[in-house]
Amino acid sequence: WFLRTDAIIWGAVLALLPRSLASPEILKSARWSRSVLRITGIVLLIALPLVARSVTGFGADAKSYGVGLTALICAMLVWVASYDLNLFAVGTRFRQVMMYIGSRSYSIYLAHFVIYNMVNHYARMFAEHFESQWLNDIYFNALVVTVGLVLTFIASEFTYRFVESGLQHKGRYFARKILSQRAAAPVGDGDRMKPDEP
Repeated sequence: WFLRTDAIIWGAVLALLPRSLASPEILKSARWSRSVLRITGIVLLIALPLVARSVTGFGADAKSYGVGLTALICAMLVWVASYDLNLFAVGTRFRQVMMYIGSRSYSIYLAHFVIYNMVNHYARMFAEHFESQWLNDIYFNALVVTVGLVLTFIASEFTYRFVESGLQHKGRYFARKILSQRAAAPVGDGDRMKPDEP
């Protein structure tokens, strides 16, 4: 489960969908598709946090199928979104916020676990040192969540700008270079198509 291979496989399946009967161009033309996709998306959005909370975890709390099931729900949400029908659009500002979060989603994924564990550890250590009575209070949890969110977005923004964007740029550069070299390579005699013999 640690390598997320099942999630990667779902991504590969999504990449192949445009060549199948589930192609967005095919189902988008159906009159019922918009309503069905909207209902499906809402159900999946509600199910995602509930299922993830129940089946994912670490150590003895982890279920062998937890990551795969959560990844399946996420893949279905991406499939619904691939129809590009603005099913959940509530305005331009909301779209901009979602685009921002989406562009930094991988950086958020990498940063949030470390940040929240660090914030929770030091907050509890600080509260226990002063024998605070609000250690398990709702205000303590709200403080941990708020500080964790702020630090997560700061760390993810830094990672996105100075690490992820740079690696993406280099990846595109090398991909274009490899493709241009292949396009410029001469075709050998063995690679030429032979004319049909009578």
